[in-house]
Amino acid sequence: VNDLLIMTAYFQCTGTTDRLIKCQDLLSDMCSWLEQYINHEWVIAGDFNVDLNTTGSIADKINEFYTKYK
Repeated sequence: VNDLLIMTAYFQCTGTTDRLIKCQDLLSDMCSWLEQYINHEWVIAGDFNVDLNTTGSIADKINEFYTKYK
């Protein structure tokens, strides 16, 4: 557990005002933590409220995040 970073995240559902901005803010916060603990393994759990197998602004942002930090 000493080298494990565990995060939970809740992404807003479709129809939420400023959903993309809120998603970008949350991903930015998560990036900050991951970069602060760069040598740690990490687990992210939560409700993403998006089908990551589709294309679209939210799915694309989350998939870009995953690609960068996997």
